[in-house]
Amino acid sequence: MDKIDPAYSFFSSGKSDFIVKQACVRYFRFLPMLFAGCLISALLYRFSLYSFERFYEATENSWIYTLGKLDYSFSTAFYGGLLDGFLHGTGIVTSLWCLHYLFLGSLLSYSILMLYGKIKNRIPIYVILCIFLYVEPTCLSFIAGIAAADISCSSKMNEKLKKNKILSVIFLIIALVTGNFPPVLLPS
Repeated sequence: MDKIDPAYSFFSSGKSDFIVKQACVRYFRFLPMLFAGCLISALLYRFSLYSFERFYEATENSWIYTLGKLDYSFSTAFYGGLLDGFLHGTGIVTSLWCLHYLFLGSLLSYSILMLYGKIKNRIPIYVILCIFLYVEPTCLSFIAGIAAADISCSSKMNEKLKKNKILSVIFLIIALVTGNFPPVLLPS
């Protein structure tokens, strides 16, 4: 579990070395996949190996048709693979459209752990962050994950949950509400 969930690792061990290391290597871990994907996509487009129009004619899928209108130049591929894909996602590699959510959300998580992870009573901080970040549900899910890891590592909270079933139901409802992502916004 320690390798899968950095927040759980942090709260169960109390050590921040793992979080610092994860924050430092996060960009470089995603970079080869994103950069290679953008360059390969630009090459495929350059050699006319994408047939968006034919696929659209066969399926009438307007989403795939809009992909043919994107800029597949090598300069866009380089910029997208080195920076823009991390900040805004990329359309030229459709399977990586959400990479920026993962990248920025993990950096947000690491920052929150480093700033507030050693404070004694963190629950009010989670509540304030959830209220503040409610307008951005993708960030909200990262905060909820940190709080869940914190609660699962807290022996005092585990005792409260065992004794008070209503509190468990409240946490379940909170998890269901914060896990409600908005629908995917496809190009118009």
